[in-house]
Amino acid sequence: MIGVNTAVILPAQGLCFAVASNLAKFVVGKLILEGRVRRGFIGISAQAVPLPPKWLNTLQLETKGGILIQGVEQDGPAASAGLRAGDVIVQFEGKPLDSIDALHKALDEHTIGRSLNLWVLRDGGLKSVAVRPGELR
Repeated sequence: MIGVNTAVILPAQGLCFAVASNLAKFVVGKLILEGRVRRGFIGISAQAVPLPPKWLNTLQLETKGGILIQGVEQDGPAASAGLRAGDVIVQFEGKPLDSIDALHKALDEHTIGRSLNLWVLRDGGLKSVAVRPGELR
C-alpha cells in the first residue's frame, strides 16, 4: 500500500487526496493505543518562502527557505513568545525548517508544554525565540 484516500472530488474527474501509508499506520496505532493523536501548535498562520541569496551568505543559514509568519493567534503560544507577523522561522530546536510540513512534523506530542528554541529572521538579523507549544484541540 502506498497511501490512503482521504477525500475525492468526483466532478474533477475523480481527483483524490491521500495520506502516506506510514502516516495512516502511525495514526491508527495511536488511536488504538491511546484513543487520540496529540499534536503541538504554536498559533500562527504562515507560508513557506525562499530566502534571498544575500541573507543565506551573510547569515550563513543551513536552509534555502523559511516559514514566513503571516498572522499570530491572539493569546496563543507564539504571541506569548513574542513572535510576530513578518518573522521568518528558519530553525526549530537547532534543525533547519523550510516548509510548513517540516514544522507540522516537528510539533509532535513531545513538544507540548516544553520550552523550545526557534530562530527567526527579524529586522535583517537572526533572533532566538523560546516558545512553549500548546496542545492542538
